[in-house]
This record gives sequence, structure tokens and C-alpha cells, in this order.
Amino acid sequence: MVLLQLFTQPDIMYLLASALLLISTSVFSAISLQAAHNVVTELVVSPPIPESISEPIEDDFFLPSEIIEEEIKPQLDIDVQPLDESPVAHDWELILREMYIELKKITDVDQLFNTMLSFTHDIIEFDGAAVGMLQEKSIRKISTFGGDEYLQAKTLNWTNQRVKELFSLGEPILSTQANSGVLTDEFAEQLHRLDVPVISNQKVVGLVTFFREVSIFDTNDVQLIAGIVFHSMIALRQARLQEELKRLNNSEAPEIKLTLYNREQFVTQVQPIFEKLSQPRECSLFIIEIDNLDKTIDTQGRDAGAALFKATSKAIMSYLSERDVLGRYGNDGFVILLDETNLMHAKSIAEKIRAKVAGLKLSYQNDVLATTVSIGLTIVSDADEDLPTLMRKADMGLFVAKENGRNSVKVSL
Repeated sequence: MVLLQLFTQPDIMYLLASALLLISTSVFSAISLQAAHNVVTELVVSPPIPESISEPIEDDFFLPSEIIEEEIKPQLDIDVQPLDESPVAHDWELILREMYIELKKITDVDQLFNTMLSFTHDIIEFDGAAVGMLQEKSIRKISTFGGDEYLQAKTLNWTNQRVKELFSLGEPILSTQANSGVLTDEFAEQLHRLDVPVISNQKVVGLVTFFREVSIFDTNDVQLIAGIVFHSMIALRQARLQEELKRLNNSEAPEIKLTLYNREQFVTQVQPIFEKLSQPRECSLFIIEIDNLDKTIDTQGRDAGAALFKATSKAIMSYLSERDVLGRYGNDGFVILLDETNLMHAKSIAEKIRAKVAGLKLSYQNDVLATTVSIGLTIVSDADEDLPTLMRKADMGLFVAKENGRNSVKVSL
């Protein structure tokens, strides 16, 4: 009581608060000490290792060095398309360049197509092929390649209906047919067929037929074969042009050697040409007469006439090729057959001959000899025409040329 009296009421409240604070601090310290003891105990005593783990352990619980590397297989949505089995396009420029090298010096139609078929077979596989040209309103076979079973008339089947269709379209035609080379229809195989038109001067004049047994002719094959056939005719035209230019450049000293046949020999020489006449294997016939040669002989003598005849024949030969045939026609004339020559080309050659002879100035003794020529020209306009018919037509042209003042070229069709 005495102590209570010594303190005022505020002092007593302060003492009670201090005592409560001291008590609560002691209790909190005891609790913390017990918790620390439990943690130490758990660290010292290791927990038992389980025999197996039923649930997988996530990779997140491993350190980076402990993770096993696995192959990455991305799950992509890929639209897988089958390979394109279409054939690879041909190198047109290279093929046509090689073909031109093969054909650039060939001026004969038969030889041209033989070489063309062999060249084509080296590029595109086929089992047989044949070339037919229009003659006497039918197709005549002039060149072949491959086995005989593909080259029979029954297999080729160049009927009027097929030819008319090809000639009217002017484009390649694909078809299939039974292989007639097989003995029985039961075992007959289907032949794949491709007919390609042969075009000359913008006209269809023949066809090339190709056969295959195994596979069809695809679009690239058709385009390439048609291109080869078309450019072969261009190569033929260019070869003939180069031959003519060569003759012009060497007109003073021609390299070709021609024989001047008499009339009977001339007929014998031209007969083989008529046997294989077909478009574009056209031919033309000239009859050339030296104007007023008999007058030169009368005034200057036979030697002067012979010299003038020789100079004129040399001028004519300078414009002819080795495949042309030259013969005598009467005492003062010539007859010429130009093989594989259309009307335009024939007129050009005839006019060049006329102009060159007109420009001749031949020194003879103390005089200068000069002359001109009159030319009658015709071409094969009908497959049924023979040599006598052509000669009569050319002779009519010659008559008209002479009646119109000589030194001219007249065409008689």
C-alpha cells in the first residue's frame, strides 16, 4: 500500500504496460526457439527415398545440365503433293541449232527427210516413221525409219479421209490404232500415232507419220516434232538459196560440171526425175534459143557462131546446179530441166540467164560478138503431165518470146 501511495495513478499505468510488454516478449522468444529446433531436426534426419515414382517428374525441376536432349519434331501442317510427272520441256534453241548443222547443206528432199528422221529419233523415242509427199492426188512414201511392220500401207493408212483432215487443219493430229503387224486381233497392241503436216510456201504438201507402242506422244513431243519438220523445210530452202548464191559468186569460174546432152540423152537423164516428182519436188523446163545465131554464122563464119554458142552455154551453166539437166535443142538452142524448182524461182533464174547473155561481149578476131536469148518456160502444174507435154508448153512460150521482139522470157502453163 505504501508503494501504491508513493506513485501517482499515471505512474501505475506506465508500470503495468511495461510488465505486459516484457511478458509478451518472453513468450514470443520461446515459440521462435522451438520452431528453429524443429527445422534443424528435419535437416539432420534425411527422409526415406521412395522405391518408385508413380508420377513423371517435370523438366522444370531439373537443372539445365541435367535435361536430356531430344530430337525436335515440329508438328507442321504440310500439304504433300505428288511429283509432277509431266516431261521436262526440250531445249528448243539447242535442238534446232544442231538440226541446222545437220541439214544446212542438203538440197535433195529425199536425203533431207532421211536425215531429219534419224536426227529426230536421237531426241525423241519412236518405233517407226514414214514421210509421204503429195503426188497424183495420192501420198507417195519417200522416206522411212524403223521396223517394216510400221511402214506397211495397212499400218500407215494414208486414206483420203485422214489426208484431207490433216491438209485442211494444217496441224498435227494424235490418234491410236491397232498394230496390224500382230497376226491376231486378240493379241494386237494399240499403236500411238502422230501425223505432222509438211508445209512449203504456206501449203501442206505432205505428211510425216510417227508410231509408238509404249507411251503416247505428249504435248512437248508433238510441239518439238512439228517444229523439226517445219524447220527442216526452212533449212531446205536456205540450202538451195546458199547454193544459188554460191553459183552467182563463182559465175565466172563455176565449180560444177555439167554435160551438154543431145536430145536423146537428155530424155534418158530426166526420166528418173519424173518418176519421183511430187510436191514440193516441183520441176521447171526451159527452152532457150540464141537470137539470130544463123545471121552471125552467115556474116562472121561458123567459127564465130561456135564461139558465140560456147560463150552462151557457159553463161547458162553458171546459173545451174549439179542436179539440173542441160541438153541441146536444135542447132541454136538448149533445153533445161530444173529439179525441185517452183515457178517463182524458175522465172528468176531464166531472167538472170537472159540478162547475162545480153551483156556478153565476145572478142573475135577484129570484131566484138554479141547476142541475146529468147526463153520459153513452163512448170509441172499437173502430176499427170509427162516430158513431151512439158516440152510442147515450153516451146509455145519460146514462140511467144520470139514473136514479141526476142530477148525475153515468156511463161506457158
